[in-house]
Amino acid sequence: MPPFDAGLLLQEYGDEGLVRDLAQLVLETMPAQITAVETAVEARDSAALRAAAHKLRGSITPFRLSDAVEAARKLEEMGAAGDLNGAAALSLELVAGVQSLCDSAKAWIDAGAALS
Repeated sequence: MPPFDAGLLLQEYGDEGLVRDLAQLVLETMPAQITAVETAVEARDSAALRAAAHKLRGSITPFRLSDAVEAARKLEEMGAAGDLNGAAALSLELVAGVQSLCDSAKAWIDAGAALS
């Protein structure tokens, strides 16, 4: 099952237009959210990491990316605690999960966004 599962989202939300909007929203917003996490990790800015990871976690939760959601949760906790040891490796895991979501949303849109 691809991370962006249009059929599952249609079952859950019952609105084809909403599913298409979600796919477009993923492509428009996720890159900046990923960059915010990466920038915070590179700068070792725990407050910024907490905020960026929290926002990204909320954005990806509807897509059932359990590993990425858990990585975001851990990064958020690390930021809150001010302990960023291991944050770089964890952020790579998060970015990989989010990138797979973006790739599958783009592939679905490029294929004509068919829900049947």
